[in-house]
Amino acid sequence: MVKKIICIVWAIALVGCACDQIYVKVPPKEPPVIERPALDTDNIKPDDDDGTVIQLHRITIKTLQKWGLELEAALDAYRIKKEVK
Repeated sequence: MVKKIICIVWAIALVGCACDQIYVKVPPKEPPVIERPALDTDNIKPDDDDGTVIQLHRITIKTLQKWGLELEAALDAYRIKKEVK
């Protein structure tokens, strides 16, 4: 009889401990340093023809798109991942 009571109390104690959730705060990691790119539109001169200006703008757009993807990749490390059920 005493052994049964001890077993029941022991089982309840173990189940009670298993139900508690422990939360640990982890400091976020240091974000990576991503330098701003040099833009080719900064090199436009007043005497440049229209074709050159358009090419410099096209190169600048591609540079900014690449920079945006680098920033998104850096932010992905900080996003909360949702579990799919």
